[in-house]
Amino acid sequence: MSVEEALAGRRTMTEARPGRITLQEAGQLLWAAQGITGQWARRAAPSAGAAYPIEAILVAFDVDGLVPGVYRFWPTSNQVERIADGDRHNALAPVLKWKGLEQVPALVVITGFEERTASVFPSPAQAHTQVAMEAGAVTQNVMLAAVALGLGTAEVAGADAGRLTQLVALQSGEKPFAVVVVARQ
Repeated sequence: MSVEEALAGRRTMTEARPGRITLQEAGQLLWAAQGITGQWARRAAPSAGAAYPIEAILVAFDVDGLVPGVYRFWPTSNQVERIADGDRHNALAPVLKWKGLEQVPALVVITGFEERTASVFPSPAQAHTQVAMEAGAVTQNVMLAAVALGLGTAEVAGADAGRLTQLVALQSGEKPFAVVVVARQ
């Protein structure tokens, strides 16, 4: 699929069909978010000063080959590490407020560490703005990769960041910037 076709096909999914996604599909979405694409561990999305403040977290509800839980993507090894166990549908439903979440097999949560960018942009406001811009680029990469895989996506707005941080087991100083619902459509 060409870039033009992926861009034209990217639409916000308003309804999810039941159905699992494969481990390969989940892996492709995570690679599109932060995968290594070149020398010196350059990534799929741009990063000012190569600070790479962005992380990709997979919340797996119904992914072949993964038990339900929360997984952190490690770009250098192209692997995931389970950081929390259990199905989080019920806990996340009131936080995300996305109708039909019970049908969704996975979420990709885009997070960031603003202190990584502080070496390039010492102003906290500048660091925050830069990380937010990078999170937007990563989110678009995930959504375009989903189009190429025949999957639907929706970016969830207005989630309670504090509750989301707890439910997806984020580290100290790590903030959620975007949540992408991934499903069959």
